[in-house]
Amino acid sequence: MSVRRWYYKHGTCFEEFEVLYDNGRFMLVQNRETKAFSFGLCEDFGTLFGFPVNWSCLTKDQVIECLEGLIRIDSGNPEVGAIWKKQYGYTESEQWQAMIEAVSRVAD
Repeated sequence: MSVRRWYYKHGTCFEEFEVLYDNGRFMLVQNRETKAFSFGLCEDFGTLFGFPVNWSCLTKDQVIECLEGLIRIDSGNPEVGAIWKKQYGYTESEQWQAMIEAVSRVAD
């Protein structure tokens, strides 16, 4: 598993994160110290604004619940899933499910 650092205070401090899932577009990480989970666009990791607040600093149960909610939303839009499948080779729901599986493999 790879580790990434999120620097703050003008690069003088950092937090380390285990990368649990990364498909080049979205990633799921776990803070090595707090064990909290966060996910979002890969390009947002380490930026000033970072991942969406409601997708950050979650417990295992919370991240799974959030991802299951995204799957429910996506299941109502199969035409969008077909576009994703054609463009990226996977649907958003498949991506969220893969993140759930990655979180589920982490010991409590």
